[in-house]
Amino acid sequence: MTDTNALQENRVNILWFTLMLIVYVLYMSLLSPDIGDELIRDTGFVSVLNILLILVAFIFSISLLFKAENSSLRKTFIALTYVILIYAAREADFHRIFTDEHTTRWKFYVNSEIPFAQRGIAGSIMIVFFLAAAYLVWNHFLAIWKTLLEKNPITIAFFLWGITLFSSQVCDKTILNDIYYGRVLEEFLEFTAAGYAILAIHQYSCRNKQNEKTLDYGD
Repeated sequence: MTDTNALQENRVNILWFTLMLIVYVLYMSLLSPDIGDELIRDTGFVSVLNILLILVAFIFSISLLFKAENSSLRKTFIALTYVILIYAAREADFHRIFTDEHTTRWKFYVNSEIPFAQRGIAGSIMIVFFLAAAYLVWNHFLAIWKTLLEKNPITIAFFLWGITLFSSQVCDKTILNDIYYGRVLEEFLEFTAAGYAILAIHQYSCRNKQNEKTLDYGD
């Protein structure tokens, strides 16, 4: 794929990033820190909208699961759907229903003050999550790497999802979290990542539909 073709194929991915960059600049320019912080708190508009985007990706994944034509694809989408579900639960701070400590952190499981049943249930959920993620990586890493080098828009969207989500965590765990623009940047990176999750799945679905139309036309 030439660079020109790659840009054309990835125009939706580029457009989404550009749109989020523009919105971030406008957000920082037009809103006061008090209003801006209110919108990005855990129950704020931006945070809730982020969770809704992830749930849309979850629904898309379920749709593809039911459309899977063979057992291999079904296993892939079962694993993917579960990973996205835990991703949504993590962003929604679902763990706060029974604990203030993140269930992804080791100290949650060694804290004797937390009931053993809670630690056991949370641990089981996370073990399945890591197994599902490992299954996806083990079975699709080479294909992902190959299509990434080919600048495939589906893989590019998936790659950008990972980059933006990782970057948001860097903002959360560093001094940037103590600065207003850093906190806003974290939320916008998470929001951008959720958008790329949708784009990756949606573009995969569109490609499959296009392939089906091509086969029908060939018949």
